[in-house]
Amino acid sequence: MAYMFVRQSVQDYEAWKSVFDSFSDLRKRNGEKSYQILRQDNGSSEVVGLFEWDNLDNARKYAGSPELKAAMERTGVTGKPEILFLEEAARGYSMNKIELARAAFDLDDPDQYSHYSDDFQFTDELGNPPLDKDTFIAGGQPVRSAVPDLAEVIEDIREEGDDVVVTSHFSGTFTNDLDLSAMGLGVVRATGKAVVWPTGSSRLSFDDGKVSEMHGLDTGPNAGLPGFLRGLGVDLG
Repeated sequence: MAYMFVRQSVQDYEAWKSVFDSFSDLRKRNGEKSYQILRQDNGSSEVVGLFEWDNLDNARKYAGSPELKAAMERTGVTGKPEILFLEEAARGYSMNKIELARAAFDLDDPDQYSHYSDDFQFTDELGNPPLDKDTFIAGGQPVRSAVPDLAEVIEDIREEGDDVVVTSHFSGTFTNDLDLSAMGLGVVRATGKAVVWPTGSSRLSFDDGKVSEMHGLDTGPNAGLPGFLRGLGVDLG
């Protein structure tokens, strides 16, 4: 993984952060994947940023861009920032596989998908085409918007060889309309009803401390996305 480390002093952190946030789209277009902003606990004016980038060439281009230079002038950066371009040499994790699987299923965790590898794939016993990480995440967004209190309740979790098998069910309230226009199913009106979906199982595989594959083990009418949509009352014909 490629990283850019930036250490700088600023006159006013809140003013700096406001301008920093306004450049979010620009950073993403130039290859930023995530960032952390760190500060000392003694009120120091120093700000440290650790940015994960798609590759070091793009990170270097962004660091030398006129847009960034102009932004730094607007944010009140004092002195010359220290910028380092880094490649990951090693990584360790404190979570075991069971803990990692629980974290990967925690819908309330804003960092849920950080536990999935960049080359993550979702597969199933139904023989559907594999989904990559971005497609898997995007596919769940309409449902999570329609069921804002959606929860995944783990009933059983166990190691099987190098993998972990999770048995769970979803529950939540169909509060908002479900937009399935992208699937050609239109908009399903919210019912306001509480829903508990049937229990299902998935097998998780791991690589380098992250979930690299999730394989749905269920078959039949309640399996996969069709089964989930039927639980909301969607008529799939």
